[in-house]
Amino acid sequence: MIASMRFGSNLNALANCYGYAGLSSQTLMYKHTLWPLIAPFIPEERKQRCESWLQGQRDIGVTVASGVSASRLQYPKHLRYCPLCVLEQIDEFGEAYWQRLHQIPGINVCSKHECSLNIYTSDNLQRHQHEFFALSATACSTIKPAAIQAFHRDLNDYVITLLNLEVVKNPSYEQWSAYYQSLSAQNGLNRGQQVKHKEIESLVTNQFAPDWLKSLGLAVNCEETNWTRSIFRKHRKSFSFLEHYIINQSLMPCSWDVEGTLNEVARYNKVRSVKPQQLAGAPPKSMYQKYRQDWRRIVKVKGAKQARSANGATYAWLYRHDKAWLLSINSDYRAMNTPIKQKVNWCLRDKVYAKRITKIIDAADIDIQSPQRTKTWLLTHFSNKPSLEKWLPKLPITNKLLQKYAETTYEYQIRRITRSLLYGDPKKVRQLWFLMRKSGLSKERLTPIARQFIQLLLERSIVQGPSTSIEENHNNADKN
Repeated sequence: MIASMRFGSNLNALANCYGYAGLSSQTLMYKHTLWPLIAPFIPEERKQRCESWLQGQRDIGVTVASGVSASRLQYPKHLRYCPLCVLEQIDEFGEAYWQRLHQIPGINVCSKHECSLNIYTSDNLQRHQHEFFALSATACSTIKPAAIQAFHRDLNDYVITLLNLEVVKNPSYEQWSAYYQSLSAQNGLNRGQQVKHKEIESLVTNQFAPDWLKSLGLAVNCEETNWTRSIFRKHRKSFSFLEHYIINQSLMPCSWDVEGTLNEVARYNKVRSVKPQQLAGAPPKSMYQKYRQDWRRIVKVKGAKQARSANGATYAWLYRHDKAWLLSINSDYRAMNTPIKQKVNWCLRDKVYAKRITKIIDAADIDIQSPQRTKTWLLTHFSNKPSLEKWLPKLPITNKLLQKYAETTYEYQIRRITRSLLYGDPKKVRQLWFLMRKSGLSKERLTPIARQFIQLLLERSIVQGPSTSIEENHNNADKN
């Protein structure tokens, strides 16, 4: 099980370990992860599929299916904490823990203590994903007071509301589209069927600092593809919780309620396309002849596609009044698709990738601290990882290297034990129970070959412990 700042995985297995506390996988999902920030804004069928993956072993599939991996919203790369909250936790519980509220994008201050969140910077979080990193009082030496503004408290309240929402049926993309069409009309931001995007952008930048928006990947600009414009068009993908908050808070700064909005959106009917009304009266025959002659002359020279681009007005008139004739003549002058020649030299590309993988493996062999060198880990060193995975059947040398040099579970376990022996406390690490704990291993997860390796360490007196079996050493450690 790999620790995650967002969702986690294997929640069923984790819940079984805490059966005495009455924790279920659903409770872990909604009370101890960031899933409640994502779940309300994706379609119901997709939400249920993602939740079943979270309970199993497909956390990577969740980030893709929920839209998080493709989202423009920037999530924090490091763990964050409030030093004063840490001191309170130690006084109340005897130890500190990582608060999920402090790991949410946009939350940069602690509204309770009015101080900035500190960043826990450590490369070990990425390198040793199975190791537990405790939050201690030594991290509380630096306290940075912060000026809490109104929008800090509003955002904090909004996030807390989302984290504590009851599980309800989610709206569809069509219902979200209808809601934002209605929202723009209610605020006088429509010109007929068109939305006044520039006025909406002005409202957003007046309500929220542009630098703050930019730091989250939600910068506002005048491009047609900007998120502030896409959200008022037909929804084809999910928008993040922060994008919904920014738009609604900008248009309804004093009256917006997220729980009421979700219930309102769920009551909307699906959007249906409305055909434009036919114009009364028909143009005279002379107009038909004129436009037909013009279009026939143009389309013979340029072809249907280029003629449409160069003479949009003529095309529009004919499409509205003489569509059948227009489509008929265009079919006679449609450009033939020329087959694209194969431009990829797969043999050359295979050799280039193979050389790069060899260099990656050579560099990793020197670094005993590196994470498990799985096939996926090796592929993450390529910027085009998705396409590389897709075309591996056409790259036989690269594929063979990945299969040959991918580190197995028992190899990684032996390397973790070796790493603990080399870099751990010389006095403590010679004790078997401490070595196992330092390596992040347990008797249940220990592979047979790694078990033989430990037995060899015992026989050669490199590690001290009862010589009967490893299981007994674990039992002794549990008793201690």
